[in-house]
Amino acid sequence: MVLEEAEIRELLKTARVIAVVGLSPDPEKPSNSVSRYMKEKGYRIIPVNPAQDEIIGEKCYKALSEIPEQVDIVDIFMRSEKALPVVEEALTLKPKAIWLQLGIRNDEARRLVEQTDVGYVETSASNRSTRALSLPELRHSDRGFRSATGSCQPQPASFFMSLHQSNQSN
Repeated sequence: MVLEEAEIRELLKTARVIAVVGLSPDPEKPSNSVSRYMKEKGYRIIPVNPAQDEIIGEKCYKALSEIPEQVDIVDIFMRSEKALPVVEEALTLKPKAIWLQLGIRNDEARRLVEQTDVGYVETSASNRSTRALSLPELRHSDRGFRSATGSCQPQPASFFMSLHQSNQSN
């Protein structure tokens, strides 16, 4: 099922473990900056990259199937044409959601996930929620999200981060 904005906010409140497929060791890459940000906010980040042993201080797995714990969100940072096999593997983990990051679109993967009870997020530049990119930074806690600074500061252009940040407004 494709998740609506309110459902995505609820997902971010309840999720704790995020597997990031295609996480780059390069701190300048969006996958790295988003993962570091989410880790700083209290999420457990599990890198999935067959070419690495460790990224952002976390053990890196070669494949999703190697992860020995329950994953709440599978976050995909790969080219659109490579997303389908990752989504197929992700579905075997039964996460709460599969999230294709900004610019990644795969209609076949979407149709596959829609046939299950796993949530699906496919971010696009036209998505109305991507407008909320400069909201207060929030901290993750057992009670949800709260404003850390009260000020508005631009964050890296990631829908994942923007929705995490916009939780304060609801």
